Amino acid sequence: MNPEQIVMMKRFIYILLLCLLISCESKVPVIESDKFRCDNYKFPFSTFEMLNCNIHNDEIFYTNRYDKRLLLQYNIHNSFIDTIIKDNEIVDICVLNDTCVFYTDYPSFGDYKIKNINNKYYNYFEKIYETVSHPYWKYDYKCISVARSGPDFSLTMIDENSGIIQCVKYYIFGKDYSEILKNNIPVYLRFEIAADSSIIPVSFFGEYPKNHPEDNYADCGRLGVFYNHKSKNIITYTAVDDYVVLCDSMGNKIQDVYFGSQLYKYSPFSIDKKNKMAESINHYYSATLYSYIGFDEYRNIYYRWMSLPRERDENSMIKEDVVDYILVVADEKFNIKYEVFFDGDKYHPIPADDLINEKGLLIYEKENKEWKGSHTAAWFVFE
Repeated sequence: MNPEQIVMMKRFIYILLLCLLISCESKVPVIESDKFRCDNYKFPFSTFEMLNCNIHNDEIFYTNRYDKRLLLQYNIHNSFIDTIIKDNEIVDICVLNDTCVFYTDYPSFGDYKIKNINNKYYNYFEKIYETVSHPYWKYDYKCISVARSGPDFSLTMIDENSGIIQCVKYYIFGKDYSEILKNNIPVYLRFEIAADSSIIPVSFFGEYPKNHPEDNYADCGRLGVFYNHKSKNIITYTAVDDYVVLCDSMGNKIQDVYFGSQLYKYSPFSIDKKNKMAESINHYYSATLYSYIGFDEYRNIYYRWMSLPRERDENSMIKEDVVDYILVVADEKFNIKYEVFFDGDKYHPIPADDLINEKGLLIYEKENKEWKGSHTAAWFVFE
């Protein structure tokens, strides 16, 4: 066998052994993703070009990875693409329905404008300091809705006139988030948009899961948030906690809930490493980390993504870092049903993209190692 065939054989053995191991030791079953695969889908263009995707019924709203000035709408059935908005740089999209789409415009460094396509030139947060004082930072804060900071921290709209946004002292996560932990500072704002388009504060919230490791700066200590439009509950979580915090619709804590993978291993990442790019990259390819939480309202199930880097084969002639993924699936009461294993050589799950409709969850495929020019995806149904 040539070197490439040897590497492929090692990968197959690795995946087989991993599945056997976790199946034998599992508290819940770990199942290969193809068991849940239903229908294939072929895009008429590269899925890699789609960024900040959001689906509503049969319409996918997205920006182009190479030209973020356009907010595009793609119909799954007829493959028709329509340009909805052209702006400076669109870095986040939040779809309520076909005609009400919010997005974040990024005209210049440090300047974020929240807009609605129905009223595209208005910045809702331009005069927020006239109506909103933070309970801890007063007026020394910034409302940040930008997907480039991570999918867990982007704008969440509850309805056309209310939502949730990250509300923090500028660069607090870039420096040291221990101030937030020590003083129990709320980092999210639940707001309403008044008739005059001013922002009215409804509540400030944001609590870390119990026993959160204060020494872990793998994700700069950021606290993620998820809003369940069906139950009206808010969930806060981090990249390094098996537990999440279940809250009511105002962000008041109800309880800590276990929603983790049996494969997660705590791996500390000290503050002195967090601004070192090489250290951060090495940690990503060596430590398990949680990411996006989602909810399938058609089947009443929660899911939570976790990256599962493979151990590096130092003897291999072909050096590459491959990340597999685990999808933890739970019912609406957070009873974990099973975990789903996605082969990193075959699939490229993008947890930031909540592509769920009646057909299931749409997952991108890789057609080659670099997944350049990939046109294929598949629908997965978890029940």
